[in-house]
Amino acid sequence: MRDEGGAYAALMRNYILKGEEADLLRIEDIGAALVADAVPLVELSGLHEQALLGAAGEGLLHASTPDATMEAIRRSSACLSELMIAYSIADAKRQALLERERRLDADRQRLESLGQMAGGVCHEINNLLQPILGLSELVLEDAEPGSEAARNLAMIVECSVQAAAIVRGILTTARQDTPAPRALVFAPLLRNTVDFLKAILPPGVEIALSIECGEESVLCEEAELSQILLNLVRNASRAMGGAGTVAVSLVHRADPEGTGPGLLRLSVSDTGSGMAPDVAERAFHPFFTTHASAGGSGLGLSIVMAIALAWGARLGIDTDLGRGTSITLDLPVQPAA
Repeated sequence: MRDEGGAYAALMRNYILKGEEADLLRIEDIGAALVADAVPLVELSGLHEQALLGAAGEGLLHASTPDATMEAIRRSSACLSELMIAYSIADAKRQALLERERRLDADRQRLESLGQMAGGVCHEINNLLQPILGLSELVLEDAEPGSEAARNLAMIVECSVQAAAIVRGILTTARQDTPAPRALVFAPLLRNTVDFLKAILPPGVEIALSIECGEESVLCEEAELSQILLNLVRNASRAMGGAGTVAVSLVHRADPEGTGPGLLRLSVSDTGSGMAPDVAERAFHPFFTTHASAGGSGLGLSIVMAIALAWGARLGIDTDLGRGTSITLDLPVQPAA
């Protein structure tokens, strides 16, 4: 606080004397520094008062003419205004970051709670699914093709396979027994994964891939990248009614803090119906879905969230009714070895 107070007093003195805008810009930095040092807002008045008394002691507020005196007072007030505005902006950003961390922490706690029960529950469900699936397949082999019994058995097998997939999704969401991410060059992995997805997509859905980066490495796992893209592309396909183009892009962006090698932003965007704000707020919650009638389990985006947290990535959503949805994944670039 003492360093910021002295710097503010010196800048106020210079601004009163010269009126250079560069001094006001430096006062903005002081406002941000006060927020970073957790200086309460109420202490800004004391800091300004000390600077003002110093300026008055030097006679800077009593010029030779009334107009010059008023200009000196106006400039001192401008310094306080600049300090307060810069402090308010920096504090708002700090509060937004704290709120984001609070939400992420709530997501982590929810996933941890799910993980505590998922292991035992999924183990018991798998124990039941194995004989159901295995015996149904054996009986289906002996059933008369096209008969009602064969159709019923085929439905049992299909439902068992879907149930097993849901169990795997729960375990993935809970992050149990998953490998630690490694530093891998991301762009080639993305190309390979998109090529794989193109081969299994419905005929009416296409993927447009755009890569604007080099050979940057990020913490990731190739198998988990396939899970991420498969879930996001499936969601995009449903949102577009099973027909349309899903835009997948990868760009290198500067570090928001101005330090480090930056980040890679992976975006998956569709031109579907979009989401209302209340739906978007719950989109990443486990088992929340607006496509239950279409077979949605509500695990797709929660799986993406779990993987993103494990990678140390930031997940974002940009959507609104009538303008589609864009899911972004910001992956910190790892320093070169």
